[in-house]
Amino acid sequence: MGQVEERHKNLVEELIRELATMCRFTLSVALKTGLEERLCAYSRQVEFLPTSLEDFKWRNGWFYRYSMLSKTTINRNGLKMEMPDSTPLHTELLELAQEQGLIDLSEHQDTQIEW
Repeated sequence: MGQVEERHKNLVEELIRELATMCRFTLSVALKTGLEERLCAYSRQVEFLPTSLEDFKWRNGWFYRYSMLSKTTINRNGLKMEMPDSTPLHTELLELAQEQGLIDLSEHQDTQIEW
């Protein structure tokens, strides 16, 4: 885990901010300032732990399923409504991993959100 933070610190911090913002506005959860540094410090402490996608469903899966709700719809009054992806960087990175054959997102595209 520490290697990812070491090699891609700016990207990791951007992703942390994106996911934290999504939590704040979707779940009304406020996180203390300095979250990026605290999570990066944590990753350096557990740098020996391998990253694994086994826990994808309860780690990233929730965010990804929420992203799958993003779309353009037309309401019954004919008004076009846009629901943007609230975590576009996260979605982009997951789709890149799928293109590279690292993960299969098809089983996580169910848009049922478990609260």
